[in-house]
Amino acid sequence: MKKIKKFLAITAIILFNCGGNKTEGNKSTPILYDDWYFTEAKAYFIKLGIHLSDKKIREYRSTLFIETIPPECDILIDTIFIGKSNINKLFLKPGKTKLVFKKGDLKKEEIIEVKEGDNYSKLFSW
Repeated sequence: MKKIKKFLAITAIILFNCGGNKTEGNKSTPILYDDWYFTEAKAYFIKLGIHLSDKKIREYRSTLFIETIPPECDILIDTIFIGKSNINKLFLKPGKTKLVFKKGDLKKEEIIEVKEGDNYSKLFSW
């Protein structure tokens, strides 16, 4: 029951913080990039040892959770390790991206396309 309450509380926070308007004085402007999302994206790249400027991090406006069979494959973009399947949520720039999956001697390449602001979940198997 505690896990369900925690999940609902987190979901409510996420829904509350997504989009909407930011009010400053008499002006109300759309929130184009929420602070929590930016913070999460920045922490993701720091954890990977990829140091990007705040401006560059803000370009990564889509997320992707990948499940693979076999599980826990290394995921690379342009030979750069960006996470593991079944574990990490990946932050991607909108548009087409070529992903490379590696697990031992197995290797698979996939081209995916993501749209700005969307959160995807995808299953790959081989």
